[in-house]
Amino acid sequence: MSDIDEAIHTYLLAIEIEGKSPRTIASYANSLQDFRRVGRRLGHPASPREYTVAHVYEFLGALRERGAAPGYQHRRHREVKTCFSWLKRMDMVDENVFARVPLVRRPMVIRPPFSPEQITALLQTLDRSRLTGCRNEAQHPALGILHGIDSHSSNAWASSVLPISIPQRRFSTGPRSARWR
Repeated sequence: MSDIDEAIHTYLLAIEIEGKSPRTIASYANSLQDFRRVGRRLGHPASPREYTVAHVYEFLGALRERGAAPGYQHRRHREVKTCFSWLKRMDMVDENVFARVPLVRRPMVIRPPFSPEQITALLQTLDRSRLTGCRNEAQHPALGILHGIDSHSSNAWASSVLPISIPQRRFSTGPRSARWR
């Protein structure tokens, strides 16, 4: 086993001991395994101290060449960068060369807000026979979903669709100053 393989093995053991979740450990292990597989193919050094920024770009270029999506490239870069950060903290490398390379940009995902029809459909799921007060109604999952609208959409949209008026009760997801009490 090479120096870098031993260092990666120790790193994975360390994050397990530090309490990372099994899924996180598996993700990091997969990223580091991919990093080593590509590194061996490209003839990268066996010692983590010998890595340079050029090696980082070669690794990322190899991911791109095989058709990896930007999100995948970003994750691989981030997870190997985290390993090299740990190696630096443990004095196994002098510099984290991955930190010198900007992360691969991912496309921005914009989720459309709820339409008025979707809001109406959510409100129709309320079983008013089981709700005895405004507090219970505000804890209903459908209104919990709507409550998240304020933090996930623009106030301009929210103000055109909301506030919601349920007979004899009121609900608002507007800015804090506009919330009903």
